[in-house]
Amino acid sequence: MFILRNCLAKTVFAVITLSCLCVNAAYSQNNNRTNVGIVYGKHKDFDRFVFEYDKKPEYSINSDSYLTTLKFSDSVNVFEKDNSFENYPRKDLLNKETSSSGISYIIPAPKIKSFEYQNKIVVDVVSYKNIKNEETPSKKAKTMEAPKSLEPKLTFEWNKEVGLAVFYRGENIWIVFDDYRQLDIKSFPNPNNYIESAMQLPSSNITVLILKLKPLLHNIDIQKDGLNWTIDFSGRSPKQKETLSEKIMTDNNGSYYLSIPTKSVKNVIMTLDPITGDILMITPAVKENLGYDKKYKYVDLSTIQTFQGFAIEAYTDDILISKESDGITIRGIDRSLNISPNLEDLKKQALTNK
Repeated sequence: MFILRNCLAKTVFAVITLSCLCVNAAYSQNNNRTNVGIVYGKHKDFDRFVFEYDKKPEYSINSDSYLTTLKFSDSVNVFEKDNSFENYPRKDLLNKETSSSGISYIIPAPKIKSFEYQNKIVVDVVSYKNIKNEETPSKKAKTMEAPKSLEPKLTFEWNKEVGLAVFYRGENIWIVFDDYRQLDIKSFPNPNNYIESAMQLPSSNITVLILKLKPLLHNIDIQKDGLNWTIDFSGRSPKQKETLSEKIMTDNNGSYYLSIPTKSVKNVIMTLDPITGDILMITPAVKENLGYDKKYKYVDLSTIQTFQGFAIEAYTDDILISKESDGITIRGIDRSLNISPNLEDLKKQALTNK
């Protein structure tokens, strides 16, 4: 009996071993990629990102005054090795983008230095505490002044890449940047008194300007020159405008959600309309004249027509809008999104089409 069991065990072990070898061989043939694992470490005067590889990949590093981008070829698999990223204060702004030309890992801080050590690529960036000190407004900080102009337009100068959203709420124009600057409203050009009133909402990390104009405008041209934004209220049609659109999607649990494909947004903003008390969720776009040209009322939310960026008004407080690698998603928290009055009919239709 012992001999029979021993032979049977050896046979089973041989079959399992052979199966694993076959699976591994097939995996190697189909997934001959370089693996790069990332680890984060917090130091006294800088933040460190270590990219550890099994074989040296092709890569390039670019940095400006706001972002550091490490780009790998398309044969590289980039992943986070551990939970160290939970300690990074700006982890929500980290982004990994995949394209036909490769994979880019984007760190929301300027680079200090980078070097190679053994099988590692080490990138040191400006620490979060220093960025926070730079971005925290102080009493001595100069306010952003709009240049004098005889035309109805406003120009906002920035020293970093920021996104912009522009849309109507009732008779008011909302101008939203995904970074903070104190505006000098009194310096705004106002030919023919076209600005009836102006208000900046109090905030420490975003800029929300609410203007009441006369007359109401159907066309607003958004222009971007380098890092600076200009909003032209002259009523001229934009030279070239791109439109965002949403898609109704289902996840693996059969829950409905909305997807807006775009790679031109970095941040998601949630704020309250001080006039109505409504919950607004806004995604400013970094590409000019990229807006949403229709409005639609769902059960849980309504989309807002925009000249620039994307925005919704949420009817409940368990709606989540998030930035993902391939665009924006709008979901219900721990539930399906009620995106249509005939949701039950849509569910039946989806089951019928399977």
